[in-house]
Amino acid sequence: MFNLFSPNTAYAQTINSSSPIITFVGKVDNYIVNPLIIFMFSLALMYFLYGVLDFFINSSSAGEKDTGKQHMMWGIVGMFLMIAVFGILRLIEHTFGLGANDLIG
Repeated sequence: MFNLFSPNTAYAQTINSSSPIITFVGKVDNYIVNPLIIFMFSLALMYFLYGVLDFFINSSSAGEKDTGKQHMMWGIVGMFLMIAVFGILRLIEHTFGLGANDLIG
């Protein structure tokens, strides 16, 4: 009778972190994807800073000022996208147990 009201627990099979495919995915993530995301983020940051500089240097001209605003806006959009991609990848890694700390050591 007690089993009728107690919660039933099902355990999923754990992922073998010594699997060659899991190791390969971890290395691709660590050595290719993460540096690429960081590089793209730094490009977006430089584009944003270029827009700030353009905005302040050309503050007397309305057209040039708008160009600086556009550069700043697209720089922020680019940085947001890179942070979102990085977060989504971390979510996928932790959901499936593919954390970088577990793979390479």
